[in-house]
Amino acid sequence: MSKSDKRFVRKWRRVRRKGFFRYTLTQGLIFGIIIGAVNLLIMYIDKPDEIFSNEFIIRGLLIVGSVTIIYAVFSWFVNNFIYTKLK
Repeated sequence: MSKSDKRFVRKWRRVRRKGFFRYTLTQGLIFGIIIGAVNLLIMYIDKPDEIFSNEFIIRGLLIVGSVTIIYAVFSWFVNNFIYTKLK
């Protein structure tokens, strides 16, 4: 096993101990906010007069929430798969 593999196993073991919920709040939410901000910027460029409407805000929250959950679930299972192969 290479150094980077050993480092991954150590790091992922710590992440797993903290749990899926915490992983979702940290890693998933960071990714969700970044993607959501980019998406909202594109929506703003397309329709700048709607930025303060309720629909715009609700869309933003739905995008951030959806991306957060999808990214966290996908990356959790991929990292667990890699972890079990290397362990």
